Amino acid sequence: MEHLHAVILAGGSGTRLWPLSTPSFPKQFLPLPTGRSLIQESLFRVTPLITPEHAWVVTGRAMTGLVREHLPAVPDAHILGEPVGRNTAPAIGWAAATIARQDPEAIMASLAADHYITNIPVWLWTESIPGGALCRKA
Repeated sequence: MEHLHAVILAGGSGTRLWPLSTPSFPKQFLPLPTGRSLIQESLFRVTPLITPEHAWVVTGRAMTGLVREHLPAVPDAHILGEPVGRNTAPAIGWAAATIARQDPEAIMASLAADHYITNIPVWLWTESIPGGALCRKA
């Protein structure tokens, strides 16, 4: 789908997996046994559906450098650094408004940067629109 965009929500304060996760290095940047971080896994998971040019990340302004380091294929303009974290709905709203200005026909999927999903084909089927069509097309 040429108008599908994926928004990875990569906020967080780095307190839930302390001491591994810290405010300067939250859990979405921690390495997994796959060799990729959680945020890298998030982008990898949607690559059957989108190109990196249709990937977006909403994160704290202080984390934009880490996002660029972990996701170098995502365009810099698609890494949205929040000046102040305001939770999920405002982050999704900001991404939606930004994407809509570039692609008025956009379809947006949002996903969390800190979820680890092992059965990607099933995830793709359950996330696809409508009922597996994107997964079969990919």
